[in-house]
Amino acid sequence: MGDLQKGERYANIDYIVASSIRGWSIKSIKDSFDIACEWCRKFFVRVQDLPEDLRPQIPAEEWVFIVPKFHIAAHKESCQAQYSSNYTPHVARWDGEHVERLWAWLNAAAPSTKEMNPGARWETIDDFCGFANWRKTVQLGDDLLRLMIEAIPLAQDHAADFAAFDRRLRQERAADVAAWERMVADWEVDRRKPNPYILPKPTISRADVQLRYLTEENREIAAGRVAAEGMGPCSFIVLGIETRQAQ
Repeated sequence: MGDLQKGERYANIDYIVASSIRGWSIKSIKDSFDIACEWCRKFFVRVQDLPEDLRPQIPAEEWVFIVPKFHIAAHKESCQAQYSSNYTPHVARWDGEHVERLWAWLNAAAPSTKEMNPGARWETIDDFCGFANWRKTVQLGDDLLRLMIEAIPLAQDHAADFAAFDRRLRQERAADVAAWERMVADWEVDRRKPNPYILPKPTISRADVQLRYLTEENREIAAGRVAAEGMGPCSFIVLGIETRQAQ
């Protein structure tokens, strides 16, 4: 943990994160942060400004940035596809929100700690965090049992549904399934490649469709196959849509 002078400035967060892994032999990191989609930009450039003994030695491709599940719902669609733990290998059903749960303890300590000097304040906050960790440790057996009782029947149901869906797809669209699997595998190795979880969106607009049909109508009128008087089919449909929207 670390103090912030004014908001979550990247310089502070970079220093805190680098300090937290200092001296540890870590090969890869799954890094959860509310604004990881913005913070990760030029992260490996900024950390070069840290003291030499704090600079992370983990390769950039082994450092995966994730937005926690509760916070990612407020992000745009491209962030949800790129930084969701749902699409990140080796994180299971982790939600990335655990550090946020400490606020329930620390908010109650705020009226006391804000009157303390820095040393007493830091030690008190450390005690609160230590107590939260101790409770988490001693309750781990009960928590895992409760979650397992809930997860096993749900896992069986979801596995059966997925197996049926996957089997039908492989029967009817085997080539597409193979292509999708390659896209996912490539993206998991290198996240700079096209993200298979971003759904393509139509680029054609209502004005484009209207222009296309009007052009066709004018061609039919010029050829003498349609009368030029009155309202054409396209104009009639547009009028109907506008009337419906007005109502």
